[in-house]
Amino acid sequence: MPIATKSETTANSQNSSGSKFISWMIPNKRTPTDMAADNASISSKKSSSSSFKDEAVTKKIDIDVKKLYEYATKDLHTFGYPPSPFTLVYDTNNMNRNKISSTNIVVSATNTATASIVINNSSTNSTSATLAASATSKVPTSVLPWKTRWKPFPEDKKNWNRFLSTNSEEMSKSMQFSFNDLKLRGFAGHNAAIRTFAVNEPAKIFASGSRDKTVKIWSLNVHQGIENWELDPFSESLVTYTGHRRGTINDVHFLSTGGLNDIVASCDGHVHLWDPETGTALHQFNAGRSSVVSVKPIFQSRHLVGGTIEGNITFFDAHNYIPLHTWKSSSMMTGVIRVIAVNQAETLVAVGFSTGAISLIESRTGTLVASWKGGDTEITSMKFYTDDLLLSCAPADHLICCWNVNRLALVKTIPAAQDVTSLDIYKDEILTINANNSVSFIPINDDFQAYSSKFKSSIIKSQVSSFGIVHTDQLLLFGCAEGEIFLYA
Repeated sequence: MPIATKSETTANSQNSSGSKFISWMIPNKRTPTDMAADNASISSKKSSSSSFKDEAVTKKIDIDVKKLYEYATKDLHTFGYPPSPFTLVYDTNNMNRNKISSTNIVVSATNTATASIVINNSSTNSTSATLAASATSKVPTSVLPWKTRWKPFPEDKKNWNRFLSTNSEEMSKSMQFSFNDLKLRGFAGHNAAIRTFAVNEPAKIFASGSRDKTVKIWSLNVHQGIENWELDPFSESLVTYTGHRRGTINDVHFLSTGGLNDIVASCDGHVHLWDPETGTALHQFNAGRSSVVSVKPIFQSRHLVGGTIEGNITFFDAHNYIPLHTWKSSSMMTGVIRVIAVNQAETLVAVGFSTGAISLIESRTGTLVASWKGGDTEITSMKFYTDDLLLSCAPADHLICCWNVNRLALVKTIPAAQDVTSLDIYKDEILTINANNSVSFIPINDDFQAYSSKFKSSIIKSQVSSFGIVHTDQLLLFGCAEGEIFLYA
């Protein structure tokens, strides 16, 4: 099979692209009668070359407005505008629509996703086509490189090659997260701060919840966008769920219900269950006047437990779409619930309050096991390290506390130089996102040296608001205040 040379390939690509360029300008078919008339006209107007050119262009070129519309709006969907039907509107203020002597074409788009082509009639002799695409909603500039046709930077390719060269076997055996500060990919689509992540590693996807009231699902097959960027040039989400109406997405989780990635649960005050393949709503648990501020899966993801703004914890059956029971989370008024956590054995539910109090509840009976003062300010992050050890963080206290829930004793305190925005655990390490736009890696058992890495302002231009861990590949997802998402190794 003959192989085309580089020059031939370039020529072919230029020819193919040239054939599409200005494809709405279609030459009219010429008949012998038309050609004879043209020759006669040309011979009588040799002295006026300018008028000859205008007339020749007017006769030979027509404008296919539908093709022009398609060409002008083909990239608008990348800025969040869905495809809109073609609409033809005539303006007859200056003259009758049957006596159009010139055509001015303007393509417009609004944030209500309506698009149209408006044909204005005028009495001038020149023919002009003006294309204008405008979006009324503000698009963060730091997101734009991934909202348009995406091409990996040389640095991204270099980072990807460095990541592939790492010894994955050694990384998996190590109890310490191997962070090399390598940006692999960016994802864009949200237009407000990212608040939460959920990762489904078997399905190679992750979900992001944002202040823009949407949850998006993305692919973790990073190599497709880096190695094959010409065939897969976009970093768009696979599915977007738009059923939320109340506000910020507080939590999102993948629930395995006997199959792979069957249901997604997301919370904005009400708990929504929906299909991750289609984005179709399956059920919504309405908490009435109360709002669910934090929700976690429990009992092998068959149920959900949520903490309400009134200080109660409520259980939901995610399989049968049935609200179950509601229990008091404290014997006294201890403020508003900020966060809840479930231990690995799913026997205990820890509740953190705005007053700094922490309550511990037995998940099957609703028994209040204990309640104590966990900080001087509100508890915003909690994670169980083991069934018996609970980590809590009150950012304004600049402390991370480790509690033994069996002995109800403070085992260890870890100082935090900055306010902690978000906290998670990887094996024997605590990972935190800090207010100064840095990520910290803190060993729980003092087996390693703690260290921090500050993000480059040239790459991450807004405040990091949340993060998620891809445990198997030791990757980190960072969500930012302007809606950008970055994947780091």
